[in-house]
Amino acid sequence: MFFKKKKTEADTSKNQKNLDDKELVPSDKAEFIQTIKECLHDSADLNVKELQNGFTLIFLDTLTDKKMLNQDVLSRLEDAQASPNEALKHITVSSTAKHKYVEDVVDSILHGAVVVHSPGHSVIISAIVGTQENRSLTRPENESQVLGPQIAFNESLATNISLIRRFLTNPKLCNESYTVGKQTKSAISLLYLKGIADEDMIDRMRKRIKSIDIDGILDSSNLVQLIEDNSFAIFPQLLLTERPDRACSWILNGKMVVLVDGSVQVIGAPQTFIEFFQSMEDDSVRWQIGTFLRVLRVFSMVVSIFFTAIYVAALTFHYEIIPQTLLIPLGESRSRVPFPPIIEALLLEVMIESYGKPEHGCQRRSARQWVSLAVLSSGQLR
Repeated sequence: MFFKKKKTEADTSKNQKNLDDKELVPSDKAEFIQTIKECLHDSADLNVKELQNGFTLIFLDTLTDKKMLNQDVLSRLEDAQASPNEALKHITVSSTAKHKYVEDVVDSILHGAVVVHSPGHSVIISAIVGTQENRSLTRPENESQVLGPQIAFNESLATNISLIRRFLTNPKLCNESYTVGKQTKSAISLLYLKGIADEDMIDRMRKRIKSIDIDGILDSSNLVQLIEDNSFAIFPQLLLTERPDRACSWILNGKMVVLVDGSVQVIGAPQTFIEFFQSMEDDSVRWQIGTFLRVLRVFSMVVSIFFTAIYVAALTFHYEIIPQTLLIPLGESRSRVPFPPIIEALLLEVMIESYGKPEHGCQRRSARQWVSLAVLSSGQLR
C-alpha cells in the first residue's frame, strides 16, 4: 500500500513548546540542587556531589559509568576554577553540552549525563558518562536465511544506525533525530538517501512523527500504528525487519527507515502489496530462482485463501467436480465425521493455528514438544 497523505495531519507548530515558558537554571547552588531534586522527586539513585572548589555535580547512579565519571570528570575538575568555560576545558568526555533551561538539564540527567553547576552562573555543563550495557549482535531469529549476512539489529539505537552506515558508506545517507513520548521521551531516527528518496514522502513522514501526541512508545510496532495511512485497516501497511541488509535495500530503493531506541525492529516506508512476498534471499540467488520463489509465495497465499472455500463448496454443493475414484473414499471418511464440511474446515483451521501459537509464546524446547504432542493427539483423534 502506498504511503498516502493524511487529510487530518496536525500542524507541527501547535506541538512546539514556547521557549519563553521554560524555567531558567538558577545561579544559586542550593536553589539549583533543590530544583533538580523536585523535578526528579528526590529519587533514591540521585547523587549530588559538591567539590571544594565550588562545582556541584548531579547524576543518577544507575545510569552513569563510575569509572568514566571519576577519570574524565571528577579528577579533572578538582583543580579547575568554578566556571562553565573552565569546566568545558578540563572535562575530557567527548560528548558535552551547555544548558540554560531546567528541562534540558533534567533530560540530560535521564540520558546518563552528569551535570556540572558553577556558583553564580546560570549555565550548566553536561557530560555523557552513561553506561554502555548493550546486548551483543546475534543472528536473526525471525528472518533467518541461509544466504546473506547473518546479523540482526539489537536494542541500541546507536548500534543499529552504525550497522546501516557500515552497509551504506554514502555521504548522502541522512539521519534525522526526533523525540516522541511525553513520559518515555523515546529517541527516533529517520534515515534516507538524499536525492533518491522522494521529498514529499519525507515531509509527510516528518509531519506524522512530529504530530504524535502520546505518553510513550516502547517498540517500533507501537509507532507503526501512529504513522500508517489507515489505523482501522486489518492488514499491515508498513513492513518491519530485524535485518540490516533488508533495511539498507529499502533505503537504496528510495524508501525511508525509522528506528526506535529500545526496539530490534526497523520500520520501512512506503511499501507496496507485492513487497510483503519478497525476501532478501531472493536477491542472493539467480533471477530465475528468485522469481519462481516469489511466484510460489503468491500462489501459496491464493491457495490458503480459497482452498477451504473450494473444499466446503465441493463437498456440499458441487461434489460432481470430484473424481469418482476420490469421491468414494472421501464419502466413507466423511460418514464418520459428525460435523458438516463448513464446521469441520473451521475447526481444522483453528486447531492448526492453535498449534503454532505455543511456538511464539513458549521457550523453544518446550514449544517444540508441545507442538509435537498436539499433532500426535490430533492424529489419534482423527
